[in-house]
Amino acid sequence: MSSPNDDTTVDAQKAERGSENTPNPKRWTILWVLAVVQFIIFLDATIVNVALPSIRDDLEMSNAMLTWVVNGYLLAAGGLLLMGGRLGDVIGRRKVFVAGALMFGVASVVAATSTSAEVLLGARVLQGVAEALAAPAALGIIALTFADPKELQKAFGIWGGLSGLGSVAGVLLGGVLVDLISWRWIFWINVPLAIIPAVLVFGLVAESKMQGKISDGPLSALLVTGGTVSLVHGILQIAEHGLVSGATLTPLLVGLALLAAFVMLQARSSTPLLPLSFLQDGVRAAGYVGLGLLNAATAGMFFLLVLYMQALLGYSPLQNGLAWVPYCIVFMIGIQQAIKRMPTVGVRGVMVTGLCVAAVGMALLASRPFGDGFWEGLLPGMILVGLGGGVTFPAAQTAALTNLTMQDAGLGSGIVTTLGQLGQAIGLATLTAIALGVGTNGAFDESTIGSSMWVSTGILVVAAVSAALVLRGNRADAGKVPA
Repeated sequence: MSSPNDDTTVDAQKAERGSENTPNPKRWTILWVLAVVQFIIFLDATIVNVALPSIRDDLEMSNAMLTWVVNGYLLAAGGLLLMGGRLGDVIGRRKVFVAGALMFGVASVVAATSTSAEVLLGARVLQGVAEALAAPAALGIIALTFADPKELQKAFGIWGGLSGLGSVAGVLLGGVLVDLISWRWIFWINVPLAIIPAVLVFGLVAESKMQGKISDGPLSALLVTGGTVSLVHGILQIAEHGLVSGATLTPLLVGLALLAAFVMLQARSSTPLLPLSFLQDGVRAAGYVGLGLLNAATAGMFFLLVLYMQALLGYSPLQNGLAWVPYCIVFMIGIQQAIKRMPTVGVRGVMVTGLCVAAVGMALLASRPFGDGFWEGLLPGMILVGLGGGVTFPAAQTAALTNLTMQDAGLGSGIVTTLGQLGQAIGLATLTAIALGVGTNGAFDESTIGSSMWVSTGILVVAAVSAALVLRGNRADAGKVPA
């Protein structure tokens, strides 16, 4: 049963959202304010890669400890995103977004001023927790703010595009900051970009949350959070220990067992934390698959190409960052084309086209000897992957967030961001294991990078075929709206 306060909050959100005839006059401002935090979250996920050698030398970290600068963030965010999304539904999305954004800013200050490896790793974990709160809450607010289908589709396109652009820009900006100033500025830059939106959102967004209560919430939360954290931890062990080692299999099996118990509990509950019917929507499923697999393929590519340029081509961090400028440009072109074409072509056509273009680019990277250098060996493939990724992100994001309601906007957003993090973790673990050697301390071998790129190509092809088949006959024209 909903309380009077619940009803008041929901009514306020309905008034804030408006209708197709009376759209919320603040809707585009809300989108851009929230998108700033989303951008820095994805920026932070990749900007640290270029800075890792400088961080290691400055804080005297071992290589094993250095990996946790990335893994600690992924573990906290990937394990808590689904729960963070549901907290927004239950407690209030504005409250949870503000808490997450402020926490991200504080964690960034701690990371920027850290004087030891332990302090930095703790700050990275806190940043991951902050993402788990802010990202799904913000996306849920966007899903409820736009009433007109055409505008909602454009908003999702901008949101998804900025998410992908943040990942790409992280490599570029990281190189500039590390080379010209200090690695600490990759964290300082987050502070105003997190705190200012947290303050502005109070005057822009009415509170919103679901009606009613969730009777099995605490047990469900414990199972899904513990299961996801354990699963992500197991995935992150693959590159170091291999798939069949106890260090990998134990957390993987524990995670799967906890998640299986979670699913059984949801199936029996009359008020589940995650209604299983929510996962049966074919359009959303296609979006989940597209986003997860695209993240898996490109996360490994980013890491390996950055390493290749610095370790084997001898690029400085600044040169490494500048090498990604063409990628950023074509990625933006892809976003613009996706937003322009979706109302007439539909999500299915745009998403499948983008994935196919990205797959061709990845195959081009895989088939060219990496000894050819940047201009001949890397740039042509990078341009196609960037263009295809830019086209795919907005379309897949739109599909994944189809038909969200007041009851499940945070949950749906949490699923999207969780799958994105899992895709990134799996891609990094698998592709770096292939390129660098599973469970060994062998030297970086450029001859194996091509093998990793072929695996990424296969991942993108599977994503394209899956999207085409799932959406065929299942609202195949999903995303088409009157011009």
